[in-house]
Amino acid sequence: MKKILIIVIALVLGFAFSTEASAQKSKNANVYTAVEQMPEFPGGQAALLTFLSSHIQYPKAAADNKVQGKVYVKFVVTSTGKVDRVQIARSVDKDLDQEALRVCSKLPNFIPGRQGGQAVNVWYTLPITFKLTGDEKK
Repeated sequence: MKKILIIVIALVLGFAFSTEASAQKSKNANVYTAVEQMPEFPGGQAALLTFLSSHIQYPKAAADNKVQGKVYVKFVVTSTGKVDRVQIARSVDKDLDQEALRVCSKLPNFIPGRQGGQAVNVWYTLPITFKLTGDEKK
């Protein structure tokens, strides 16, 4: 009887873990971290930097407390170029993090990444530097 109980428990636990693993796999299924042709912002890196610098507003609380640093934001560039699943990969400060998330959520469509000649979903990591210079806020 004990052997049957142990086998049943093992099967139940095995099923639970395999279901959880396949759920994680399907959630991130077909999202690449590197592809033959990585996604590109329309106009290239210079245009991306221009977009960021024209949309980022240094949070007042962070400026008052002289908080600076580099926030890493990651998101999926979908096969249609849409920015999706925007999240903080490396935090600096809650106010700077929120501003980085706000601006990245407003990014226009990218040129999608390609693998094997097909447009695919790709994780994209973007470092955003918040730096105070004197009374200027950049």
